[in-house]
Amino acid sequence: MPTRRATRLIATMCPFPGPFPEPWHGLLSTAYGEGRRAYHTLAHVAEVLQHLHWARDLLPAPLVDEPSVVVAILFHDAVYDARAKDNEARSAALAREALAAAPIADPARVTELILATARHGAIDPGGDRDLALFLDCDMAILGAAEARYDAYERGVAYEYAEAYPPAAFREGRAAFLEALAARPRLFATALFHDTYDATARANLRRAIAALRAAPAPAPSAPRTP
Repeated sequence: MPTRRATRLIATMCPFPGPFPEPWHGLLSTAYGEGRRAYHTLAHVAEVLQHLHWARDLLPAPLVDEPSVVVAILFHDAVYDARAKDNEARSAALAREALAAAPIADPARVTELILATARHGAIDPGGDRDLALFLDCDMAILGAAEARYDAYERGVAYEYAEAYPPAAFREGRAAFLEALAARPRLFATALFHDTYDATARANLRRAIAALRAAPAPAPSAPRTP
């Protein structure tokens, strides 16, 4: 889907009290069009927003600061370079710049949420319900149907192919997934845990086994089912 059309669709999914900021269409299109991307695209942003819509209608209490959660979703992967260690900080900085011209959310809270994505699999949201839901929506891909999850793994492999040799990527990716699988909970909220945990663990077992098996050919740009 062309990026401009994608941002128009995304705008309809954002429950802001006012209109979606017009300059953000170009800003998001440019940001998510940069770099070697296969999974971390505007399609991923739309999927995270879809999970937010699904979850908020089922949760017993509303979000404390929904605009900040939505803006964090929009910008959380705006900067994505597999070779860099500061993607989250730079994405948060871009969000703050956008909010300076369109103050529809709390820049400090948006920054806090985006920076938390650097610690997926290691952070405990505690009693922060908005953070828990934000992280669960971002990680919902773990519980996707098998074909969709496998496309996600191929996408990540493609994104990292220019940054790391295949063996180094496989080792690092397998170690990350193994650390996730060892956690007693993959999702912070009861809703996501009850809905996706079993499928997510099956996906992780399959992905880890594939990564620990014989080397695969260099990844090509995947096609999402």
